[in-house]
Amino acid sequence: MKKRRSVLLTGWGVILFFIATVSASQYLWPTNASKTLTAVFGDVRPRRYHAGLDIRTYGKNGYEIYAVEDGYVQRVRAGSSGYGKAIYLKLDDGNTAVYAHLEDYYPELNQAVIQLQEKNDRYRLDHYFKENEFQVQKGQVLGHTGDTGSLNGPHLHFEIRDADENPINPLTTNLHITDGSYPSAKALEVLPLEAGARVGAAVVPRLYTPLRESTTTYKISEPIEVYGEIGLAVKISDRIDAQPFQYSIYRLTLDVDGERVYSLAYDNYTWEEDPLVYSERDFRLWHHLRQGKFHHLYTVPASTGLSFVSPESNGRLNLSPGNHEILIRAADINGNEISLSGTLKVMTSLPEPVQMPSALAGPAPQVSLATEQLEHGIIFTFALEEEGPLPPAMWLNGREYRLQPGVEENTAQTVLPVSVLQSNNLVFPAWLGGEKESGQEFYLKGVLAIPGKPFELTDGPVGLHGDGGTFYDTVFVRISKDAIADTAEAETPHPFKRGPVFLAGPENIPFKNEMELSLKIPAAVDREHAGIFYRDPSKDVWVYLRTQRVNDTTLTTTILSAEHFAVISETVPPEISGLVPVPGATYHSTELTEISFKVKDNLAGLDGERAVRASLDGKSLLLEYNSYREECRYLIREPLAPGKHTLHIEAADYLGNTVSTDPIFYLK
Repeated sequence: MKKRRSVLLTGWGVILFFIATVSASQYLWPTNASKTLTAVFGDVRPRRYHAGLDIRTYGKNGYEIYAVEDGYVQRVRAGSSGYGKAIYLKLDDGNTAVYAHLEDYYPELNQAVIQLQEKNDRYRLDHYFKENEFQVQKGQVLGHTGDTGSLNGPHLHFEIRDADENPINPLTTNLHITDGSYPSAKALEVLPLEAGARVGAAVVPRLYTPLRESTTTYKISEPIEVYGEIGLAVKISDRIDAQPFQYSIYRLTLDVDGERVYSLAYDNYTWEEDPLVYSERDFRLWHHLRQGKFHHLYTVPASTGLSFVSPESNGRLNLSPGNHEILIRAADINGNEISLSGTLKVMTSLPEPVQMPSALAGPAPQVSLATEQLEHGIIFTFALEEEGPLPPAMWLNGREYRLQPGVEENTAQTVLPVSVLQSNNLVFPAWLGGEKESGQEFYLKGVLAIPGKPFELTDGPVGLHGDGGTFYDTVFVRISKDAIADTAEAETPHPFKRGPVFLAGPENIPFKNEMELSLKIPAAVDREHAGIFYRDPSKDVWVYLRTQRVNDTTLTTTILSAEHFAVISETVPPEISGLVPVPGATYHSTELTEISFKVKDNLAGLDGERAVRASLDGKSLLLEYNSYREECRYLIREPLAPGKHTLHIEAADYLGNTVSTDPIFYLK
């Protein structure tokens, strides 16, 4: 597949887009399930982009999938995670069509898959075929939609990949959907991009709610005061006719005073760009604060050169004093477009700092310190715990930093570049109280993680280690003990024991690569059945992390984001239920076509088909494990002999708790 340049003329000059072109092929719609979507190309997923379309099957399995063009089956996969059962169809035009989460393959391919699984003695499969082995014609049935792999419900995930195997937006081909619904503007975020920048008087990003003027126009009603270098991010929600879902937008542009400064269109991307998703989307608002999906309308070093962002885009605004007009346009793939306008009022100077009182009667009031690391620095927020004046300044490494009024009442703030944290001690402030100077001292224990330099941090039972590639930029890594409301502990039907909860930061900064976390096993926790878990606040549950045992007292794992972590143990094994054949029952040999049962674990979970084993009359069975349904099955391909038959089933969770059963059934 070749690429062409699409030229967009603006008052700022010529902006070039590199968008994928498609061949003259006229693709078929890939399934008879529906022509409605639950997700579109380019949406954000954890640490990646959504590479295709999710086509709705309305909660059912078994719809046909079709070869969208002539070609051959190049690759087939099967497993309990990821894409589940998947077909990769190499098309005659050089592109590749991918069909994922399938229930089954067409008969000839299905037989070949079974033979490969039996040969390898495992269900999990990732196999490439030669061009002449499984050739298919346009419109041929390739299999049926299902619910295999990692997913939240039955659907068909469908992709088109170019000749380099990188994903392109299927809706930029002849494939299309009917949609006359307009996107809607939900929020505008204004972010300081340097330590000296302000949004109003705030040193932190601020959110603004647009006023809807018409179906296609939105406006920020009041001018937004800013100072220094700032960036914009926008939350846009799209709809498709008669569908209850919200979708990611296709195209975004930002004009300032009539000149184009940022533009993107989700036509294509490369797999190498997947880890950069949080440089283009707002990680803090989506992952940490759970406020939705915001698109940055500016670049950072990591996002420069993204294939779907126009090469001339920058969007980092360091404007002259006075008023400047912003205009954001957002459109879906069908060209339904809206605009969001507003005014940036650039201030000539910073807001006045907190005034130091000339004298204080009695002791200085107590204050608390909260820190929050953002990409432009660390925010120090001091809050009064009792009546009194706000502190005017703080000292760090012998240097004075004046404070600004905080966003909340009775608070004062400042933001400092991460590089100033050369010491673990933060001393605040030199209060004037009668004839004696006094102050309150705070301690920040952490370590600077500098790209290219390994780091280690140990704080009591917790240790963090990075190899120098954990972050894109220098950050301050720290550990804090935290108390969180643990409703899941009370609601879980089986008891578990949990150690102290720790927050490993920085929580607002996306990781580039993994960081190693080690935790000592608390005395109250069962060492034999212990693992490291993180807290998923969106579901209010503890989630197991692949844990290794360093020694009798220490566990280790790798993490890809800052979360709440704890050592948890439980001794409850998985549950096996719903067995077919029913234990003790008698069947006609032609009636029994498969063996199936449910396997559910209370807390830690199972490692797919590798965690469950079964045998029939002493012969090992190659089980298919469906993680969505928590179900195992084995298709009986040859009739069993009449008489008594014995099954043996065993399952183990990640914490080493095992269960086994030996049911007997009869055939006549």
